[in-house]
Amino acid sequence: MNFKSELKVDFETFRKHTDTPIFHRLKFDKTSIYLTKSTFYDLLVSKNDHGHYRIFSWDDWRAKKLLGFELGDASPKLGIVNLIGHYTPSQNDLTEVQYISEKGKAYYDSAKDELEGLKDGKRKRQRRKIDSREFMRMGEIIPTGIQGKAICGEGNYIIDGAAGTGKSTTVLQKIRLLNKHNRVPLDRILVLVKNKSVIKEFDGLLKKIGVTGLRITTIDNFESSLFNKNEDIDFVIDRTWSAASQLNECVITLEKEKKLLSNRIFSTVEKNDKDIVGGNDKYILKAFGKDLDLIRLFREYNKQRGRFIDLLKENNNEKSSDKKQKEKELKDYEDLLIRQLQKKKNGPFINKMLNFVKKVATLTLGEEAKIRDLVAKKKKELDSKTVELSDKHKKNEEKAIRNLDIVIKNIRKRILSKVYSDIRASDDRERMLLSLHIKKMLGGSVSFHTIIVDEAQDASLSKIHLAWLNAENTILTGDELQKEALDGIGYWNNLGKLEKEFSKNGQKNMFTLRHNFRQTFELGNFVFNFRQLVLGKPIIDIQDEYFENQKGFSKPQLKTIGQPSDFINIVNDKIKLIDKTFSDTLPVVIFYENEVMLNNLKEMLGKENIQYGYDGDESKTIMFVDIKNISGRSFPVVMMPLTSTTNENLIYIMISRAKYDLCIFAGKEVKINKHIERLLSEKIIVRYPKSPSERYKYETERN
Repeated sequence: MNFKSELKVDFETFRKHTDTPIFHRLKFDKTSIYLTKSTFYDLLVSKNDHGHYRIFSWDDWRAKKLLGFELGDASPKLGIVNLIGHYTPSQNDLTEVQYISEKGKAYYDSAKDELEGLKDGKRKRQRRKIDSREFMRMGEIIPTGIQGKAICGEGNYIIDGAAGTGKSTTVLQKIRLLNKHNRVPLDRILVLVKNKSVIKEFDGLLKKIGVTGLRITTIDNFESSLFNKNEDIDFVIDRTWSAASQLNECVITLEKEKKLLSNRIFSTVEKNDKDIVGGNDKYILKAFGKDLDLIRLFREYNKQRGRFIDLLKENNNEKSSDKKQKEKELKDYEDLLIRQLQKKKNGPFINKMLNFVKKVATLTLGEEAKIRDLVAKKKKELDSKTVELSDKHKKNEEKAIRNLDIVIKNIRKRILSKVYSDIRASDDRERMLLSLHIKKMLGGSVSFHTIIVDEAQDASLSKIHLAWLNAENTILTGDELQKEALDGIGYWNNLGKLEKEFSKNGQKNMFTLRHNFRQTFELGNFVFNFRQLVLGKPIIDIQDEYFENQKGFSKPQLKTIGQPSDFINIVNDKIKLIDKTFSDTLPVVIFYENEVMLNNLKEMLGKENIQYGYDGDESKTIMFVDIKNISGRSFPVVMMPLTSTTNENLIYIMISRAKYDLCIFAGKEVKINKHIERLLSEKIIVRYPKSPSERYKYETERN
């Protein structure tokens, strides 16, 4: 495939529609689809050198089925996807152009420069200094591939992925489609986040895709709006889940019985049918408790059920009797016709007496046919009466089934009523949870159409349970290795009884995102495969998911500190790196675990007269940031400490914070984490160069 010819066509197409900037392309056998950002563009149809094409925004209802398309996927009408393009449009250019096809990948820094024969875009990128505020900044991602599949997911599901893979962005795009396509009011959608600091970021992302006024709150505030803070509800949740499950089973049993009885219409009712459909009566009565109205309704159900069975038996007996009567009447009628013809053919009775012989006349084929026609006519007449009888039976049986259905609906209505929860529950807390469980399981109305729980790995199971109880659909997003809260579920396998609710066809209903939009390939590769090893999974080569403009940066480094000068050398190198690489002024960020570590690091810097500040103060050369405050954030250049007691979850959180450059430093006595050692052997992370000359060589080779 000639990628440059594709670039030429796309650039010319872009210049025809500069007011409708294209961001994504799917090339099929018969046409091309160009997608724009969510800016309410109308469908545009035209033609270029590759044939007809269409342009519309990714949130257009016609694009929904296309969002999950990947290379090689087929559309019944359009054919197979044989090329995917992605662009960043500017006023007069397509930049950061990425193509992928079965023939490979291609990247062009600038369509205009490439087509007009200017200098190599890659060299231009290396010469140009980076704006740290824009570098690896996640804007509005055009949701395609796995992101596209995730926003089109249905029911309860999980969006899983490492830091920076666009989980939050993807799920907010889901909100856009719910509101625009499904006409779900924004007050029926709720986003639950881990802490207040994330709310502003979420609100900003939503505004970029035209969604304003959505309620976003912390999961703690959501829980406290229902119950008193710090109130232990785990036991009550389990108890009310069990009670509601029993009630749901009872109603399901009654529905199944009704269906069984409905299927018996016009079929034979066996003697033990009454025993089959009534085998769960004792269990049902026990589950219904002491609610006299509910017991009365169940007795009415039993009464209607018995009447229906008796009616079926009566009708079947009548049908059987009618069938026998009809068969006898037809036989008698046929015999009568035969005797009449024979009598006519044999002549007067006196002739028989004179001949002393009784002769039976043989019927001709024509006479037999005439008899068959007359019998068939008679059968048709009798069948019409049978149809009338069957219609009468069907009408009576359907009426009896409707009566049975009315009683079941009244039972369901009673269980869903506030009165029933008041009778069954012992206090307000149990009353609310029982009511929520009953509504959820028996199809009552719930508060929200969709609740999204962001960073769900840090939410307790009871809080996730409350979200599930209050929504028709619940979406969990998170990263199993970013657990920070002690009571958080951590892993998706810890969903307990809710695991079935987030499963489909026996498997977790989960979409796993892999492309890291917030880090360079080198850092993303390290973070992804460290996560793989911790989860007991194999190392995966993910470089095919990245393009050339996302590669070629520093690999993460590991440095063993034997003396203060080793630490100072790294700090000075990183200060120079920032000065040489970035167009704006920013500090080297150094994480610390505790006050003792912070004081030791400050002491080493103080001796060299290196200026430092604390989190939020970016005016100094160095900015110290407490590890407890780094979740959900990112920094261009990071130095992070490693001790023998640093757990794997914390290591993972720290290494996922760097966007451009990362150096891990540890004392000589520190036992290096086994997964980092493994990734060292795979050269996914490298040893920090010892001497200035080695460091210079490292930087030169990297550039």
